[in-house]
Amino acid sequence: MADRIPGVSGSSVCYHGAMDIARPALEEWFNQPREDLPHDLGGTMVPADAERMGHFLTDWDVRYAPTTGSADCRGLIASSDRLEPDDLVLTCGATEAGVAALLAAVRPGSAAVLQDPLYYLFEPWLATLGVAIRRWRAAPDGTWQNADIEGLLDPSVSVVVVNSPHNPTGRTLAIAELAEVVFDRSQAVLIVDEVYRGVTDDGPGCAARMGPRVLAVSSASKRWGLPGLRLGWVACTDPDLGRRVLAWHEHLSNSAPRPSETALVALWPELERETEVSRAIAARNAAIVARWLAHNQDRFSGSLPDAGVTMLLAPRGGLDDVQFAIAVRRSGVFVIPGSTLGYPGQIRIGFGHRDPGRLEAALEALAVPVAIPA
Repeated sequence: MADRIPGVSGSSVCYHGAMDIARPALEEWFNQPREDLPHDLGGTMVPADAERMGHFLTDWDVRYAPTTGSADCRGLIASSDRLEPDDLVLTCGATEAGVAALLAAVRPGSAAVLQDPLYYLFEPWLATLGVAIRRWRAAPDGTWQNADIEGLLDPSVSVVVVNSPHNPTGRTLAIAELAEVVFDRSQAVLIVDEVYRGVTDDGPGCAARMGPRVLAVSSASKRWGLPGLRLGWVACTDPDLGRRVLAWHEHLSNSAPRPSETALVALWPELERETEVSRAIAARNAAIVARWLAHNQDRFSGSLPDAGVTMLLAPRGGLDDVQFAIAVRRSGVFVIPGSTLGYPGQIRIGFGHRDPGRLEAALEALAVPVAIPA
């Protein structure tokens, strides 16, 4: 097993003057083979019961879908969030949804405010457009305070991007209060990446319902444990802004995968039950992690998330997170180095395991002292 993890610090090659971009360190880490490892703490959701759900997938439609997404699929998702079907544009996963939302909202040459740390998706696009980035950094206690964003907002800001529940900390923002501050001090569009909403609870509901200058990005991946569908969406109640989202989506992928839409519609009658089961699993597992953390305070510090099934752990002793992740990987445990997510010195673990025994075994393996590479 190689000790070097490619791309953790970011690397790329420029060909013939082409625009250069580094591969995301997080994705390079995930792309390493890990099927042979007995313990996986890299997950970000409670996975769906694939065997049970598979019995409902009897009809596959492989035609192109309308570029907005099929009416039946949009209608079901919209109804669950008390929106109208025309408020949604379905996309190829949340990644494309985030890009389409950003390109629809941002003005080239303007400024953007990003919650920091934030998923890697947004910054390269803003840099390409010549948009000045202002960072809304977390306070020392790991929370984001509205008072700290006020000084970043002025008429030059065209977009503010936040993530709630937050990856990887699981912190949640008071979105309504934040929107009030943003709209009072700028004309910016507020983009809320809420892909983790619904994993453990719905919180205040879809942010797009707060007004026409809010775009909400979500997907089937975390909420229902169906990441392989690659089905995401942008929710927006402003028709003009929604048309811009649709136009960018049509230039990016043109349409979401119709087989995935068909699958979600077929599974829909079961999703409410599955959600209840998944939330019970998440609560059970959070209790397991809390007990484990209490017994291992000499080796790790951390706190359970407000929402979701991921959290940060800091190995005691100020260890390098990448080297620590390499070391525990050698002993059969897969974790995510925090530096790939903007949290050097920490690791991210996921505890969405359907089998509590596998979670307990993985945590116990993580707690075994390891030799850190020099």
